[in-house]
Amino acid sequence: MGVVSTREGIMALYLEPEAIDQCVSVCDEMLDMIDKSIQKADKLQNTDVFGGFRIGEQLSAGYAAKAVTVVERLREYEVAVLAMREAFASGGAAFADTDGNFAKAMAAFQSGVDA
Repeated sequence: MGVVSTREGIMALYLEPEAIDQCVSVCDEMLDMIDKSIQKADKLQNTDVFGGFRIGEQLSAGYAAKAVTVVERLREYEVAVLAMREAFASGGAAFADTDGNFAKAMAAFQSGVDA
C-alpha cells in the first residue's frame, strides 16, 4: 500500500497508485454521505411542530440550535475529508501533514457530537 521513508530527517509517506485510487474513492464516498447528511440536518432546523405554547417554542428553539450545531460539525468534517482527499490525490506526499489535521478535526467533531 505505502512506504514510509525518511529523507534528510523528514518522514514522508509514499503510496502506490492503486492505494491512492482506493483512498480517493473512499473520501469521495464519505463526502457524498456528508453532503446528504448536511441536507437532512438542514431540514431539522424547521421545528415548528411543537405547537404555540411556550414550552413548545422552547423545545423548538433547542432542537433548531442542535440542528445548527450538527450542520457546523458536518461542515468541519467535510473540510477534513476534503483535505485528506487532496493529500491522497497528490500521491500521499502531503498525507503526513494532513493526518494530524484530520485527527484534530475528528476529535472536535466527536466532542461536539457528545455535547
